[in-house]
Amino acid sequence: MYGHNLMLGIFAGLIGLWTIIRIRRHDRFDPEPRRIILLSVILGALAMGLAVWVQSWLSRLAPDDALKPDLAGRAYFAAKAALTEEAAKLAVVIAMWRLIPRHFNEAIDGIMYGTFVGIGAALAETCFILFIAKEPIDLPTQEVMRILGHFIMGGIGGFAIGLFAQGHHRRWIIAPLCVFGACALHFMWDLLSYRMEDLPANEEDVRARLKGLSFVAMSLVISGTLAYHGLLEWGKRISAWHHNRPPNDPVRPHPLSEFFPLPRTPSVIPTRSTPGDAAAPPAPPSGTLKP
Repeated sequence: MYGHNLMLGIFAGLIGLWTIIRIRRHDRFDPEPRRIILLSVILGALAMGLAVWVQSWLSRLAPDDALKPDLAGRAYFAAKAALTEEAAKLAVVIAMWRLIPRHFNEAIDGIMYGTFVGIGAALAETCFILFIAKEPIDLPTQEVMRILGHFIMGGIGGFAIGLFAQGHHRRWIIAPLCVFGACALHFMWDLLSYRMEDLPANEEDVRARLKGLSFVAMSLVISGTLAYHGLLEWGKRISAWHHNRPPNDPVRPHPLSEFFPLPRTPSVIPTRSTPGDAAAPPAPPSGTLKP
């Protein structure tokens, strides 16, 4: 059992590493240092541990009616998880902004650090599930969705702090919408997951309800992915404007070039001629005589 769970933990770590490499490529002009990325992942994992402790404390304070496996009880669990976990991730992003303003000075940095913190939170949640498991569990599909959900929701919420870091003129309007969207997406996803676990799939009407809930869940995933991608593209344009560069940099290095650098051919920058400059006459072909 422990060997099986260890392999699943390594699989989760590889997914997180691949996601970090892919997402970091979008920060073209001022990429975050690797040590800061590692610190963000570790702080995200610690924040998830604190959120789990707060959730257990709230469960002890809640009345017995709120812990029943009905719609109200599941909504209480989903709201508790969404608020505590998103607040913990947002607190880490705010701390990174205040502690390292030199590396957190653009709108896209908010979505970057929110993504890294969310990956750390997802890995911590996976390790917690593997630790308390009494028997081998089938986790690869769940782990992909867990990392996808946490880094999307963390990035959407972290983008709000990035707007404040850059001093965007619409930060007081967009930032609350980002935080609310991340919490709402988390709440709806957890509520649907609880409802799908509670419904047995042995009757035709129950199977139809499961199909409907699965369709709603996939709609949430698609809408969250589109929102994350839209904010990422907007952050890239703001960053390009900040650096006075075109938003689409033609140089797109390989994802592994950060860890295995390869020699690069220097690019040739064409010179711009002025209208007053006379065009140089073409050189005569070899073997011919000048008149």
